[in-house]
Amino acid sequence: LRAYCNDLRLLDAKVLLQSTDLSVSEVAYEVGFEDASYFIKLFREKHGISPRKFRGISPPLGKAAENFASDG
Repeated sequence: LRAYCNDLRLLDAKVLLQSTDLSVSEVAYEVGFEDASYFIKLFREKHGISPRKFRGISPPLGKAAENFASDG
């Protein structure tokens, strides 16, 4: 059950990393992690990349939606 909850939190974190300017620590707290270091460790284990690097390579959600709409 804990792993499932963490997976949901990490999914929410990915959205926040793409759609806000919140710091990685703020994102961690926003999705329910009390320890930002633990959040970063879990994120890296799950996605193979740190939250900061993920934000750097992921297009903002608005841009991704615009690109998808223009491809159709």
